Amino acid sequence: MPKNDDSNIVSDLPEDWERCHAFMEKKKRFCRQQRASDSSYCGNHQHLATTINTKRKRVPCPLDSSHLVFEDSIEKHVLVCPKATKQKDQERQFFYQSNINAGGHGMLVESARSIDLTRAKRLAQRIVSVHVQIFGGGTSFAGINEATELLDLSEPEMTKGLPEAIAVHRIRSGGYRHVLQQASLLGHLRRIGAYQTTTKRRRLIELGAGRGMSGLIMAAASSGSGVTTDLILVERSGSRGKADKILRTFTTKETTYPFDLKSVSWKRVQCDIAHVDLVSLLNHHPRYNDAHQMSEDSTDELVVVAKHLCGVGSDLALKSLYPIRSRVTACIFATCCHGVCSWNGYVGRDYLRKAVQTEELPFGEAEFDLVRKWAGAVVMEPTIDGSDDDEGDDNRHYTSPGNDKNDLLKSVSITAVADGLDCGTRGLSRACQRLIDYGRREYIHQILGNASDLNVEMLRYTPDEITPQNTALIGYRKSLSPLSSGVKRTANSMSESI
Repeated sequence: MPKNDDSNIVSDLPEDWERCHAFMEKKKRFCRQQRASDSSYCGNHQHLATTINTKRKRVPCPLDSSHLVFEDSIEKHVLVCPKATKQKDQERQFFYQSNINAGGHGMLVESARSIDLTRAKRLAQRIVSVHVQIFGGGTSFAGINEATELLDLSEPEMTKGLPEAIAVHRIRSGGYRHVLQQASLLGHLRRIGAYQTTTKRRRLIELGAGRGMSGLIMAAASSGSGVTTDLILVERSGSRGKADKILRTFTTKETTYPFDLKSVSWKRVQCDIAHVDLVSLLNHHPRYNDAHQMSEDSTDELVVVAKHLCGVGSDLALKSLYPIRSRVTACIFATCCHGVCSWNGYVGRDYLRKAVQTEELPFGEAEFDLVRKWAGAVVMEPTIDGSDDDEGDDNRHYTSPGNDKNDLLKSVSITAVADGLDCGTRGLSRACQRLIDYGRREYIHQILGNASDLNVEMLRYTPDEITPQNTALIGYRKSLSPLSSGVKRTANSMSESI
């Protein structure tokens, strides 16, 4: 498609196109927003117009960079900006505590030395070596990729009729690949024994819920088995096509798969996980009045799930569980977007540093920045062929960390440092991902599980062709009765002395 000098302006507009003329390169389509009056562009793309009043400069809103405002009107705009209004509304909520889950876990160590290409290559070699120590396998891409066991449990759910139930109830789950991922995660909840009992109330929390389809499907499977089920969806952003409408208007239809939402009690919480106090949220759930709040010795089951919670969001979610760690029956975190993790927010700082650093090669923020940057390369692949996703939610995860302003990071790119490694760039990238998740695994084991109360597993829950972001961290009470041991290989801990 031919373009003008501005990459966002495309000369070949679709026939009879009446919407915004801006072409969005990442989405490979035109913006679908309504045009502003007397303009070819919507409000967000007015900066592309060639006929607008050039005397007034538009700049990103300081509260929400997704829209532009006139530079000379910023002071007035911030008083009425919808972002500010939402923020004030959130701060008034009973569960809101500013940055209660921020800060990660472990010592904040900054490296004193600069990292040149030679030292970066030594770090890359060390990453591959440590990966072999922890996970086994070889140093080739296949050896690294397959060192983490693949345990796809989607087939039983698919065979029992989960896709049919989703289709019959007209649930836009995101497409076939999403259903396979959701089915496998649900299968793992069954495997570890988290869905066995039918006598206790089950409380399901989805963190970073997005539209909430994963939580909806897991709640429907729970309630369909005759278990009283509560669902809490936590998401910072507004989202179209939410599960909320389905939950409000659900009508039971006959299917072979036990699927019920009519009796599910649910709540959506729109707030950044960084500020959500789960103790307050759980104790004030509509199911619980003053006479029956959830206490430390509650017999209710509490299951926490997070599917593709980006970057530091996974760390915020893990840290949010700390105050309620004794209540959690099971948790599953399907991680993604390691390239946008943050050293300050990372919960595995102590564990990753202990595993990687040597006397000659310290490990701190600068080294972590390289590791998280390199971790993004394995998912920078062409769009998966044959996808029938109706929402394309996963596509936003197949991205790099973005344009790094740090010249140091540019000079030690993964292509430069992987030269000479058997695993190549993709193998190094995968090793970086696994080690970042290893630190999180240790946090679940050592901190949330007190090193003894939880069984903790790290595995691939779906094949690479379904999604390259396919690692799951699973923690569950040793008091549960797993249907099978499941995982044959697990990561070796290097954190006993921490």
